[in-house]
Amino acid sequence: MGFSVDIEYHPQCELVISLIVFMEPKHHSILELGPDWISTVRSRLSAEVRSEMNALRKLAKGFPLILAVSSPSKAPLDFIQWLEGLTWSDVYEMLAGFKADGFLTKPAELMEWQERICSLLRRWYDLYFSAVEGEIKAHLIRDLAALDRDLPPHELVELLSNGIRLETLPDLQRVILFPQFHGRPFNLYEIGEKTLILGYPCRTAAFWEGDVPADLMRQVKALADENRLRILKLLAQGPRSFSEIAGEMSLAKSTVHHHLAILRAAGLVWVYLSPGRSERYGLRQEALDSGHQQLTEYLLGDRNA
Repeated sequence: MGFSVDIEYHPQCELVISLIVFMEPKHHSILELGPDWISTVRSRLSAEVRSEMNALRKLAKGFPLILAVSSPSKAPLDFIQWLEGLTWSDVYEMLAGFKADGFLTKPAELMEWQERICSLLRRWYDLYFSAVEGEIKAHLIRDLAALDRDLPPHELVELLSNGIRLETLPDLQRVILFPQFHGRPFNLYEIGEKTLILGYPCRTAAFWEGDVPADLMRQVKALADENRLRILKLLAQGPRSFSEIAGEMSLAKSTVHHHLAILRAAGLVWVYLSPGRSERYGLRQEALDSGHQQLTEYLLGDRNA
């Protein structure tokens, strides 16, 4: 399997991701930005804006990220203006190579979605993103500067994504990587016929985090649950699909999904992507080993200095 990797900062993608993660309440409890961020931002939004977010939340949720990466304009406001100027056929052509959720095919539906998402993105920029844009940009550029770009493509993807493996995408030709801040600790991705778009969680310390490494905190919290330990023990026997894990665990699918989200965020499982997004999971032993080492260094670092 051979594919190329393009990696750089995409400000327009950060704009889109910040809106996407805010609009998806089921993952709010796991976001590293935390409940205070959600409540603070919500207080800035009118009832009208919140209502529009709710209406658009399940409609074509993968579209904005695909189009953001396709944009020749990276500045957030220039991206929105570019998106506003597209014809419905332009939008359709850009989306055609991806299996996006809720794929719209009718011109009237695409044009309505385009108008509504552009309006919402402008209001989101004015009410929230413009205030944090500069600080987050500097932060993510520093993250890129610390990156070892000499790694083989598959190792680079596995490292930055904290466990995504791509050998189950045999037709993959190109991976577009970019660091993202608002969606941490999640990866946000769209799988195309030959292209993978992947916004990975930035790895450097965030400007409002404490002194405990974020990845160490994710792992410790993930391991502090009996059911998640049982899932890891099951995955130690070999890769499993979501349905297989749910069947073995005798838990509600929504509960298994929540536990897997936490384990994925902690980098404790391998995630094998497939063209249809029917992922398989395996135990990532390397993460357990590195987590133990990191915990030891954190607790005894000053003593060993």
